[in-house]
Amino acid sequence: MFTLVAYDHLMTFADELELVWRRKFTVATWLFLTVSAWCYSARMRNVYLTGYRIATTASSLFG
Repeated sequence: MFTLVAYDHLMTFADELELVWRRKFTVATWLFLTVSAWCYSARMRNVYLTGYRIATTASSLFG
């Protein structure tokens, strides 16, 4: 799963630079950045708490 997320991020990074970072910050920009940061932090929290195992349910991520 991590490999797919990393691949997706690498493939869309150029678009993210153009569409998010190089434009005026709007509510949509802040929403995108908030959701992105939340997903990244949830993944890192999961890696830390489970010892690098991939979560299979939402309860293992947030419980």
